Amino acid sequence: MIKIAICMKDLTFSNDICRQIQHCCSSIDNQIGIKQFNDIWSLLEAVNDQDFDLIFLEIKMLSDEGGLVSDKLKEITNDMTLIFVTDSVELSSDKVEDKFTNSVILKNSINYEKIQSLVNETNRLSFFKKKKSLLVKNEQGIFKIRLNEIVFIESSKKKLLFIHKMNKSLVTKR
Repeated sequence: MIKIAICMKDLTFSNDICRQIQHCCSSIDNQIGIKQFNDIWSLLEAVNDQDFDLIFLEIKMLSDEGGLVSDKLKEITNDMTLIFVTDSVELSSDKVEDKFTNSVILKNSINYEKIQSLVNETNRLSFFKKKKSLLVKNEQGIFKIRLNEIVFIESSKKKLLFIHKMNKSLVTKR
């Protein structure tokens, strides 16, 4: 299931995005769940309780309560894609791209093709997220590694196990 949150102050615009998502999801095999919010604090509370795959968020809501909102959002949304909706290019680029690496910025004139592309990509990624994981214990602690992150595994004299991921390697003793 693809879980989507929409957080907009404008209820009409929020409902429009919701309808477009439902329309484009009718052509994919995965189910969707959509929750709508009209304030950032309700969204943050919901994100603490459950994982969303996509979050559509009005970018102006980041400025509420100073930097507190964006700091909290960054802390809890590492594995989610944030779609910031804005009517101003100046508001968007610099602040958001520096702070959130897992984000997309869209102008208010969202069309069906943009939403369909984002949902299809999320659907593809959700397949990999559901894959099994491997628990590895070494002197630094216990690590959970998704199997799709492993590039290759090697052993040395049946005592050491090297697990090579895309961005780093782990060594553990048998």
